[in-house]
Amino acid sequence: MRRRSFLLSIAVPLLLIAGPVHAGRVLCYGDSITFGSVAEGSWVPLAQEMRPDHVWVNAGFGGRGTNPTSIADFQHEIDSGSYQVVTILLGINDPMLGYTSAETAAHVYAMARYAEAHGLTVFVLTPTPVLPSTSETLRRYVRDVAQHLVHQQMTENPARVHLVDLHAAFSGIPYPATDGMHPSRAGSGIIASVVTKALAEHGW
Repeated sequence: MRRRSFLLSIAVPLLLIAGPVHAGRVLCYGDSITFGSVAEGSWVPLAQEMRPDHVWVNAGFGGRGTNPTSIADFQHEIDSGSYQVVTILLGINDPMLGYTSAETAAHVYAMARYAEAHGLTVFVLTPTPVLPSTSETLRRYVRDVAQHLVHQQMTENPARVHLVDLHAAFSGIPYPATDGMHPSRAGSGIIASVVTKALAEHGW
């Protein structure tokens, strides 16, 4: 009994010191889908609850697209060296910036490649759906962006860039959105669950 107590007294502190094997800081870079709202919150704090071994940093900003200013801000965050993992969720605002769906996907993957070149593990999230009541054009746009991202992932097959198809995650179920575009708390929960599962599947 004494021997068992002695071993436990050593093992428990060692576990506390070691902590999770791949605990890290996760930069969640995106637009208002990531930023969330006062009423419904964001998927990022829900991911924090699901995976408290990581530090999840909400870098969402309303109206953000894949324009040069946003890309420069992203690169600045990556250059800070504060993160080990990054998620990128952009595209819904790009039609207002005059980009085609193919250009949006190319911009997102350029950002992903930049982060990968700086040693980060990258999770590219396809845009979430929007309801037909919002805009059929926008709905088709985000669907096309998702398809382009899937194609780029399959074609390039980068070692440390992983695609998380959020668009497909909502397939077959009513998209839980507060205004046709921004997810409700239930929708954010689905996003958080899919993202945290993806991180775990790739060693995080």
